[in-house]
Amino acid sequence: MGTPSIEAQPSSHFTFPESGSRTRVTDWRVLWCVLLLVTASTLFISLLGSGSACWRLPTTTIWQAGSVEQMAYSYNSDIQPPTIVLLQPANGSYLNTSSVRVEWEVYDDSGVAAVWLRLIGEREEYDSGWVNVTATTNCTFANLLDDRYMLQLNASDIVGNEAIVVGYFVVDLQPPFLEVQEPFNGSWVNRTTFVLQWYVIDENLKEVWLWNSSCWVNVTDRTNYMVVVPSDGCYSFRFRAVDRAGNAARATLMVYVDTTPPRIELVEPVPGSYRTSWIIEVSWVVEESNFSEVVVYVEDCMMGFWKELVGGCSVSVWDGNLTIRVVAYDLAGNTGCATTWVVVDTVPPGVTIVEPKNNTRISSSEVVVRWEAWDSGSGVAETCVQLDGGAWIVVNGTEFRFVELEEGEHIVRVWVFDQAGNYKVGQVRFVVVLPARPSRFPHFTTWALVALGVLAVLLILWRYRR
Repeated sequence: MGTPSIEAQPSSHFTFPESGSRTRVTDWRVLWCVLLLVTASTLFISLLGSGSACWRLPTTTIWQAGSVEQMAYSYNSDIQPPTIVLLQPANGSYLNTSSVRVEWEVYDDSGVAAVWLRLIGEREEYDSGWVNVTATTNCTFANLLDDRYMLQLNASDIVGNEAIVVGYFVVDLQPPFLEVQEPFNGSWVNRTTFVLQWYVIDENLKEVWLWNSSCWVNVTDRTNYMVVVPSDGCYSFRFRAVDRAGNAARATLMVYVDTTPPRIELVEPVPGSYRTSWIIEVSWVVEESNFSEVVVYVEDCMMGFWKELVGGCSVSVWDGNLTIRVVAYDLAGNTGCATTWVVVDTVPPGVTIVEPKNNTRISSSEVVVRWEAWDSGSGVAETCVQLDGGAWIVVNGTEFRFVELEEGEHIVRVWVFDQAGNYKVGQVRFVVVLPARPSRFPHFTTWALVALGVLAVLLILWRYRR
């Protein structure tokens, strides 16, 4: 049998997969088909790929008639998903806006088929759902509340590869809560070393700074700070608390330092003075540029406070030896003190005349008057006696002798004064009855009387005889 003759031109082509196609399969078979006019034959060629690549398979067909046919088969293997680049917001960023613009870029050699976007809030149950954003590269979410959000971006290429990118950002619209606790703004302190205390709340707090009147100090991990100032004066302190979203809270503190106590002079009452009234006048003079008030104490009992640098007051007291303390305060709490003491005695002394007893009869022109005097308050100061409304006689003691009293009724008064000026009068009434005075020559008188008698008798007899 001879070789058959071929009248028509033979041809060949690749039937599967189509030359120039793309697939994400890494192992494939190429079906090569040679077609003759009369007969057809199929040739299977197995090519093993190992990844994404562009393959080219050249072929040469030599026909029995001597003709030659050459072909080239190209094939693209794509197993890589699209590349997604999230431009903004940066992953883990903190934003202080309720309107967030999301921007991205998606790359793929085979071509991007679809891009989907979804935003989910953790606490506020916010969920935007999947949004088709294939035709754009940005999307804005408005009216977001304070929360931590998860951003999901999904992209697929034309052969079905998919990629997903997850990012997080925090929306924080509130500044930190900052409160200075001690000292209060505008307060006064009476020392050059004192402590500042504050309180900061923010779950996204980044840093806290303090201006200590000379420089800024980072006090993020502290809630107090020891301040040392050189001298008395006014000092300014500033606080600045910043969260990660850039929200800031500020506070300013003014502190006045005064370590000099007031000077006070007590004018009244004079120390050691005596008073017979329960109302005492107290007066003072204070020297102080940052004066606050004056407080008056009697025996550590506060009687009241007054706002005058030069002033006075009336205080109600009680009997006794009383200490009066006047304390001047300045705005920083420094004190100046002046002290005095007075004896308040409103009770008069007591006096009792011991002898003579009232309305007694005394047969002598000399009378000794004795008495008892006492005073439990300020004490007895002076005693005076008076006879029948005459002159006062000061007595140092408890008795006095009156001499050459005439017969008759006499009144003696005893005046007793205490140190405060109170007095009491004691009085006694008595009668002086003197006996007849005897003759200095008793025998001569008797004989004179006898002689006179005899003479009288003789005279009578003589007249009778005549």
